[in-house]
Amino acid sequence: MSQPRPERSIYNAGHWSMEDIAPQARNHLTRGVYNPAPPQG
Repeated sequence: MSQPRPERSIYNAGHWSMEDIAPQARNHLTRGVYNPAPPQG
């Protein structure tokens, strides 16, 4: 076994707010990741 390594990262020179990071996470960090429980509605 090996230690997990990051596959993707994003960088911001300042501070992240939830409004800033939510679209970045959706568009970059989780791209191609299967969600077995997608949002309902």
